[in-house]
Amino acid sequence: MKNEYLVELTIPNNETVITKILEDVLLALFLFLAAIVLLAQRSESMRLEAESKKAIFENQLAYLKTIEKNAEEVRKFKHDYQNILLSMDTYFQENKFEELKNYYYTQIKHSSESLNSTNTQLSKLTKIQNLALRSIFYVKLSIIESEKVNLILEIDKNFYVEEKNEIPLVRALGIILDNAIDALSELDRGELQIAVFENDGSNVVIVKNSCSEDIPPLYQLEEKGYSTKGQNRGIGLSNLQEIMEEADFLLETEIVDHYFIQKIVF
Repeated sequence: MKNEYLVELTIPNNETVITKILEDVLLALFLFLAAIVLLAQRSESMRLEAESKKAIFENQLAYLKTIEKNAEEVRKFKHDYQNILLSMDTYFQENKFEELKNYYYTQIKHSSESLNSTNTQLSKLTKIQNLALRSIFYVKLSIIESEKVNLILEIDKNFYVEEKNEIPLVRALGIILDNAIDALSELDRGELQIAVFENDGSNVVIVKNSCSEDIPPLYQLEEKGYSTKGQNRGIGLSNLQEIMEEADFLLETEIVDHYFIQKIVF
């Protein structure tokens, strides 16, 4: 009787066995899911790093192409300059000083002032220490027609942003500057003001551009997928907001007195 009782004690209860199996299965499932999550996070991190490197490469490539384009423009300018001198020489030879004066003020002076003004503004970009950030400004602003757009740049001396903030800022500014340039191209005359500075430990970038009187309200511009260029064209403010949230940047957008103003704080 005593031996039978001992045997019964050594036989595991069915419920205990099932519970143990369930616990092992759940633990294995948990470890499996945890491994999947870690792999997914690592994969996403690698994807973002690859995209960042690609963005930097493409941006720097565009920067180099812009420099090459400017070098070609300088060569063309030298050629045009020679033609201008030859044309002025003709006026001198024929003593047509009044005509020369009119030619200078109507054909030469204004173009020269516009060119000098634009070059003076773009030269301020050397204050930006990050190459990718500097080049996105240079690439976008170099295509502006100086005779139609008044460009004003205000940049803090030796402005620098941390590496982790560089790519999201470049992505955001690519959208903002494209939208600003598109808006200005639709106007006969306009103004583009850009301020880049540090304030109380935070970096601030402000882009302010002239816009049309019939620009849609902000709530409509911020709708996902909306674009003033039509369906499936352009990048709306909702995409920009997503970049801001991922990078933990603050974005302020407003329309004041026919100016579209966007401010990034980080």
